[in-house]
Amino acid sequence: MVALIAIAAAATGMAVHQHLTAREAERVAEARELALLGVASRVTEPYAAVALGVAAVRIHADDQTRTALVDTMVSERQAIFRGTDIVAAIAISADGRTALVADQNQGVALWTLSPSGRPDGRLDAIRAGVLESQGGEVRAVALSLDGRVALVSAGEGFATLWNTTDREHPARLATLEGGSVRHVALSGNGKTALIGHDDGNVAVWDLAQPSRPVRVAALATHRSVLRSLGLSADGRIAVTVRERASTVWDLSDLARPIQGGGLDTADTASAAAALTADGRTALVGSALWDVSNPTRPQRLTSLPDVEHMVVSAALTSNGGFAMTGEAGGRTVVWDLRDRARPSRIAVLKAPVTQVDEVALNADGNIALIGTPKWGVFSWDLTGLSGDPFHDLCGGGRTGLSITRAWWSHFTKSKPWPDSFGDRDSFEPCA
Repeated sequence: MVALIAIAAAATGMAVHQHLTAREAERVAEARELALLGVASRVTEPYAAVALGVAAVRIHADDQTRTALVDTMVSERQAIFRGTDIVAAIAISADGRTALVADQNQGVALWTLSPSGRPDGRLDAIRAGVLESQGGEVRAVALSLDGRVALVSAGEGFATLWNTTDREHPARLATLEGGSVRHVALSGNGKTALIGHDDGNVAVWDLAQPSRPVRVAALATHRSVLRSLGLSADGRIAVTVRERASTVWDLSDLARPIQGGGLDTADTASAAAALTADGRTALVGSALWDVSNPTRPQRLTSLPDVEHMVVSAALTSNGGFAMTGEAGGRTVVWDLRDRARPSRIAVLKAPVTQVDEVALNADGNIALIGTPKWGVFSWDLTGLSGDPFHDLCGGGRTGLSITRAWWSHFTKSKPWPDSFGDRDSFEPCA
């Protein structure tokens, strides 16, 4: 008898477990269906996209439902620099209020960025002063941290230095000659510049007297193509990325740059570099490096799931966040606060298949991408913590509601989901 009771109890327990497992599977399926409905509604029904996305996470939070909701939140915040077209280069000031855009058709101009005040959180971008009326030959631009100094390349064999304190009336300070320019980099205070030429040479310029810039050194001649330049805000550490080698440089003495260690980037799809403000951390392609000792750089980690070559990269001042643009057009914002486990915050999606330039302001709240056909897109990422449910439900969206009538109309009479319960409405943030 005892044995029979034990068997019966075991059978009952198994049945309960199977029932719970089946119910959980139903909840997962319902949540993912809601997430997909939300994704499909982003363009035509923004409210539905948010409400369904939050409901999906509320019912079952996993990578799929969270990612769908984050992407919906980010898509709400996308804006465009109206009038931009074929964009070759972009830069942004530390505070995110000033952008510099080189457009082949529209020339090189400053733009002012400000919150629109709309619920969607999009930015307003207004074109200000023009530096160059013709942008066809411009390949690269750079801004100082405060946005008061700009460096603009030109294909004719020189770069120009600008005082951009007055955004409406930028003033040319000097011309930096030396051959056709492919890449430029500017220190945070605008007093040091690197200019990479088509022949592979990188010139070091002292801009302490802006009207009288002095070429003080060169970073060892190479025959390989220069793909990218990175320069720390203090101007003391640089990284050069080439077809066959990436190298760290110590520029503490501008007149006597010291070649540091090489970076093994063979497996990291490297065509871009960025440095933190203090020059202690570098992002080269999809690999993160400790370059605090320039002679012995140490690889820290790699960004997960990078699909194509990284053609542009940006880091926040403290290295807590990064942004990468891939050759296939995929643009990702990363959380690097745990260096051992970098994680994706969001994919910035625009109607493009190619992204040539990315830019991120000092704290990572403002992100820009430059495209060769569709102009410049912006995102205000303020308040994104990596927890989309908290970000939305704690950020003024507590009134989200899905009623039976709305559900029936929106889904063309699909059954009311079991996970919504027997009530006449479901409040995902409640």
